[in-house]
Amino acid sequence: FQLITVCVPEMMLYLKDSAGHFAGQPPEQFLHALADSIEQMLEEKAQAQTRELIEANHRLRGQEEELRTQNMRFKTALDNMCEGLCMFDADMRLVVCNERYANMYQLPPELLKAGTPHEAIIEHRVRTGILAGGKSDHAVDEKLKALGELPAAATSSRIDELADGRFICITRQPMDGGGW
Repeated sequence: FQLITVCVPEMMLYLKDSAGHFAGQPPEQFLHALADSIEQMLEEKAQAQTRELIEANHRLRGQEEELRTQNMRFKTALDNMCEGLCMFDADMRLVVCNERYANMYQLPPELLKAGTPHEAIIEHRVRTGILAGGKSDHAVDEKLKALGELPAAATSSRIDELADGRFICITRQPMDGGGW
């Protein structure tokens, strides 16, 4: 559609410029010349657009490579931290976590995927007995209720006791736009 809107004004100029040239000539000669001119213009426009698309594709491939490199560096940094780290969005869904966090809470691979609800991760910690205390529905509800009472807009810290006797200090730092 864009090609047509660009070509129509050019074709109008061609018709105006060539009207005197074809005066007295058979209409077929004019139509043949017009068709050739249209074909040439369309070919030039198509080649120009193809060049633009190739250049845009080249830029996108470069950006993809940059993103792959940045993601690899980000993952390496996360996985080499001595602390466990996780990030949840405003909808309380996992954005990212590192291996240390996953190992600390013995999280299975299906709970490490971006988009996993915070509630599912907490439920896993309680039901599998990773956290000290009960494993019942009531214990899950109590843990979720306690976490829900933490201030959303302020930094908070707490200590979790694990069933194996370890204590983990957890600091929740809110993010702009929600989440922590």
